[in-house]
Amino acid sequence: MAQSCSLSAMTDNLPQYLPSLGRLLGFAADNCSSLSQQKLEPYGINLTHWVLLSALWRNDGMTIGDLAGYYRSSSTVLTRTLGRMEENGLISRSIDSEDKRIVRVFLTTKAKELSHLINFYQDINQILLQGFSPGDQETLFALLERVIINARHSSGQESEKKMKHLTCISLVALCLVLVSSFGASDALAQQGGGGLAGPIEFSATYGSMWGGNIDTWSGKLRTATGPSLGLALDIPVHPAMAVELSYTRQEGALDYDSRGSVTKLTDMSVNFWQIGVVRGLTSGKVRPFVTTALGATYFSPSESTVDLEEETYNISSMTKFSLMIGAGFKAYFGEAQKIGLRASIKTFPTLYNTEGGLWFGGGGASVGVSGNAIWQWEAAAGLTVKFGG
Repeated sequence: MAQSCSLSAMTDNLPQYLPSLGRLLGFAADNCSSLSQQKLEPYGINLTHWVLLSALWRNDGMTIGDLAGYYRSSSTVLTRTLGRMEENGLISRSIDSEDKRIVRVFLTTKAKELSHLINFYQDINQILLQGFSPGDQETLFALLERVIINARHSSGQESEKKMKHLTCISLVALCLVLVSSFGASDALAQQGGGGLAGPIEFSATYGSMWGGNIDTWSGKLRTATGPSLGLALDIPVHPAMAVELSYTRQEGALDYDSRGSVTKLTDMSVNFWQIGVVRGLTSGKVRPFVTTALGATYFSPSESTVDLEEETYNISSMTKFSLMIGAGFKAYFGEAQKIGLRASIKTFPTLYNTEGGLWFGGGGASVGVSGNAIWQWEAAAGLTVKFGG
């Protein structure tokens, strides 16, 4: 015989929601998005369009990099969105007259006629904050800002832990390679067999690194000049060529330059992990060389938030693909030529876009970046030691 069950009895058996802040914020964001879409539909735009248009209404002619930073999206994803907006007659794109690598985005007449929507968010706020006193509203915004800061700070800490673990593992691996290669190289030499094209070489250098600007629409983010430490392991594959594994670390700061007024935001280390080749140009005790490599750059600011012009800004770490090009010389001592001096000048272009990583903004707005590379330069010198051979 079939049993009947009321709807209330069925729902009483459902599990209760856990007190999850993420769930509440997610529900609030979903409902806010739906409400915004309904209000914008009569104007023929969606919420994504409004966010991008609101930036252009305030600063027409922004670069795609600027807009990607503002929207916190990758340039690739944003380009597709801009393509649809262009098809709808909202924006036009053109190449910068001074730098052909930069594409700027401009409002059309149709979009300019919608500029009265720039304060559209205030209408949404009024609906969402019904029944909230001015004091409650101020408290709510402050608490949400703290939630965001805490979440991003925790994410940055996890990235820092991973990088520290990677550093320790790499240094241990480097030491093991050095120890094993010392015995292996000697054994190969005694046997007169094949193997490496010469002795493995380990170098440690100390120097100075400078340069590194990121353009924003209101100024420049700049990596300050600071001391650098370099470690390199050269594994010969030819009498005049070696594969080089290298790690370079700069201790410096992140500055903000707004129309010539420079403000230090936070201390920051810049870490380069790379693999490349070193090509000797001549033999003898003094050997000039050229080198090139590729790998990753990890920018690690020491603070997750900074105060600037009475505003609180958020900063997080960034890992990006990088290259290295350099030249220098090695000068060996004595007849054995086992120990020598190594000196070089290098440039490190770090390629970046705005997908994740470094962001800089506050109060619901951010400062986008534009361009193709962060160029840093290093002059360094130190000792080089050969093992085996």
